Amino acid sequence: MSFERLLNRQIQPDNDQILATLGLARADWLALRTYIETHYEIVPELKFFAKQYGWTLRYARKGKTLCYLFPETDAFSVLIVFGKKEVEKASLILQELCDSTRKIFTETPQLHDGRWLWIRVTRAVEAQDVIALLQCKQIPITKK
Repeated sequence: MSFERLLNRQIQPDNDQILATLGLARADWLALRTYIETHYEIVPELKFFAKQYGWTLRYARKGKTLCYLFPETDAFSVLIVFGKKEVEKASLILQELCDSTRKIFTETPQLHDGRWLWIRVTRAVEAQDVIALLQCKQIPITKK
């Protein structure tokens, strides 16, 4: 299956275009966005990431990025960058994650600037894994 992203820098997508692109992943996208915006009190910024990655929603506070969400056809990818301490926290919950997320975590190398986890969400269980990993990266501000 081809997971096409919104790659045209000249055409900034609006929310309706993003939701139409997401198709089957729309509900998981909305649930994850609601979780982040409620529990971290962050307003996303729509920005063009790079020509091979396209448009993304960046969730950041005070210059520190929590994650990026990249809409795709019938899916979306989440980029979470972990520092060494965050990797240690996430390592403690690995057995709670689904096989595909656990494999991504264990096979992604730790670089000098962090461990760049690219998680493609096509199922609700993967969206739940993203939430668990975000909680390892940063403690939620509110527990609504």
